Amino acid sequence: MKYFFLILSLFGIIYSIHPIRKKETDFPAYYLAGQRMIAKNFNLNLSDQTGIAKKKDINPSDSLYQWDPRPFRYTPVIAYIFMPFSFFPYIWGKTLWFGFNFILLISSFFLIYRHFKDEFFKNDKLTFWSFFALLLIELRPIMLDIQNLQVNFIILFCLTGFLHFRKSRENLAAFLLALAVGFKIFPVFLLVFLLVEKEYRLFGKVIFAGACLLALPVLTYRGDLLNEYLTFFRFLNDGRNYPFPASANFAHPNIDSLVVRFLMDRPYHKELKTNILSLSPQSVFYILLFLKASILLGIVGIHRYLKKLITNDYLELYYFGVFGLYLNFSLIINPEAFKHGMVAMIIPWVSLGLIWIKNKRLILKEKIMLGFSLLLLVFSSHAIWGDLQRSVLGIIGQDFWGIILMSILLIILIKRGFPSERQISP
Repeated sequence: MKYFFLILSLFGIIYSIHPIRKKETDFPAYYLAGQRMIAKNFNLNLSDQTGIAKKKDINPSDSLYQWDPRPFRYTPVIAYIFMPFSFFPYIWGKTLWFGFNFILLISSFFLIYRHFKDEFFKNDKLTFWSFFALLLIELRPIMLDIQNLQVNFIILFCLTGFLHFRKSRENLAAFLLALAVGFKIFPVFLLVFLLVEKEYRLFGKVIFAGACLLALPVLTYRGDLLNEYLTFFRFLNDGRNYPFPASANFAHPNIDSLVVRFLMDRPYHKELKTNILSLSPQSVFYILLFLKASILLGIVGIHRYLKKLITNDYLELYYFGVFGLYLNFSLIINPEAFKHGMVAMIIPWVSLGLIWIKNKRLILKEKIMLGFSLLLLVFSSHAIWGDLQRSVLGIIGQDFWGIILMSILLIILIKRGFPSERQISP
């Protein structure tokens, strides 16, 4: 396993040059939010030495939510995470931010390794190739996340930490899941997973931890915190932040962009129009609402069915697998999801791989589904297919269908691979 972490670390060191030198990243939003939080907490007037803010001074009275080069879209408590990096000059803060996030990526892999070490990772060779294959499968979203200096490595660490600590340190697990929801609201559907599992105590602790995170700025926040939250909600509802209809850009692996491309008269790629209907925004909104609700209800139904089949010997794999289904759902329903958000799919991919290891085989139908999932999610980049990727694969939403196909395969393997009590009883 140490050789895998060595390769991963070398990859991070070599590839770090690109995002640190790149001008267009999401880090300016985090850096300015951290500076504004410093100004509020220490009652300081800061001068924008980096030139990334629209005004020269950052005052304690400034709201976190302004139209800077990249707007800050998270709750006030999240800005505290960026404060340490905003004490440094911009380029140093940017470098430290990359290092912090990459350490969390490595830590996420390590938590997965520790969680399944005793059962699956006793053989060093099998362990290395399993994690190396996982890295290759997720390489594209990992690279995109690094290029944009996004927050998905933090979210992945919170999710893997929740799964690893949920039995041994329940309070910590609840805090990590609440923090993941604080970054991007759509993981809130993981609470549905807890309800179906009847883990009501853990559910309550996650709600309590989330409430504490929302209230935490009261301790140090200088200014009207309630008004700041109202500004936050108005900011999110601003059409410039989350426009509807959603972008038709193929870079969004969500159902919103797919439906907009096919059901609305909107240009997609140059002069090419892909719509088969020209529906109104209101009609598209209700169609999307129906589709998302139907998918969620379908996952809940499948979850309840699978829960009846699983024995204690298979409980951890089942838990990771079904948790991964809800993660995939939270990705495809987010109208602003980009491909770097697919970093979270490391968890369902781990589940799928370990189920395969446990059962030692895939039938022909499963091999075909796996092959098409990898084709759509891994081997469908512009570098391989050229303009065909944009003009054909992008139109059909290859990432969206790859996520759907991979999820169906995961369901099939859980059902087929995990024996029920009836199957193993004499």
